[in-house]
Amino acid sequence: MKKAKFIVLVLSVILAFAMFAVACDDDVSTSPETYTVTFVNDGTTVKEAEVEKGNALTADNMPEDPTTGVDKVFDGWFSGETEITVGYKPTADVTASATVVQLKKVEFKVGDNIVKTVYVRPGAAISEDQLPEEPDMGGYS
Repeated sequence: MKKAKFIVLVLSVILAFAMFAVACDDDVSTSPETYTVTFVNDGTTVKEAEVEKGNALTADNMPEDPTTGVDKVFDGWFSGETEITVGYKPTADVTASATVVQLKKVEFKVGDNIVKTVYVRPGAAISEDQLPEEPDMGGYS
């Protein structure tokens, strides 16, 4: 019986030591889990945002509109079919690519003179405010 008590005592001491050793482990990471959202335009990384797990992208995380010139329009940042905007909560690292639409140039002419130039989305109708004023044709109607 003494031998059994001694074994239980030794096992209890070993178990207590093991629990203490695990509780004092210095390798436990205390930094929060983060995800990287990488914004890419035309194959170039324009910004990387680190977002803590459970948090959403903020306006400060978002890059600027990458389009330049009057003949393009920026449609947003997309990862596949998912639009990446302010408020998006990543659940893993993600790459968002800029979606840019090349606009069509439409010129209105009277004779050889261009009276107005507008840019429209492919397949879109020209709105009334984009039309030029009716030209004065010198007595013709």
